[in-house]
Amino acid sequence: MKIVQLLEIVSILLGSGCGKDIDANDFVLRANLAKLNGYMDDVGQRTSMMMINVGTVRKLHNVLTNHSTTGSKERADMLQYLQSIQSVMLLYAKETGRDTAKGLQQIATVLEEESIPVQFAFNLAFAIGPTKRRWQTNAYPSSGLIMLTVAETFCKNITLYGFYPYNKDSLGAPILHHSYQPNLTEFHTKAHNFDEEHRLLKNVSKKGFFGLVLKPCTP
Repeated sequence: MKIVQLLEIVSILLGSGCGKDIDANDFVLRANLAKLNGYMDDVGQRTSMMMINVGTVRKLHNVLTNHSTTGSKERADMLQYLQSIQSVMLLYAKETGRDTAKGLQQIATVLEEESIPVQFAFNLAFAIGPTKRRWQTNAYPSSGLIMLTVAETFCKNITLYGFYPYNKDSLGAPILHHSYQPNLTEFHTKAHNFDEEHRLLKNVSKKGFFGLVLKPCTP
């Protein structure tokens, strides 16, 4: 099986024309409900699995279960998005505390009531430890690195698109953190060591373990 993964930081793909290449893969793994409409030429439209982090779980829960959002445009837009990726599995791969587990159950209940056939899944074992051991890092792994680790368990050929954590491309041109959030021009967090992860991915990809696409797919 050939897989393509997209981290939520996909703005380096804007103008890349990689959409057809991405959709040509057997299995497409994306992250955190990234918007596709308006960007399909560059990021594709197929989704096989969507990995979500705790922030996305909280957002889903707040929008879908909060009575103050009932009938709101934000809730309607969220349901419409989830309907558009129906039959996709939402994977929560990090530690599942009691509050998170309860939130996932409540979200699943709303989706069932709305007849949206999106399924939830979570790891039997927490993915943080295995990811750290796999890549020999002490830093808290990003969702992207966890996605890669999960994908290695069932896919042989892996290609990574959009795994680029910086505010400027290799030529110094500014890029957005998210292609679909034009106002988010900078992103900083102490939770992850993006520099270490990027160096790791570049070094390992040079050895042929997986593909790392950082340039346009079309001239």
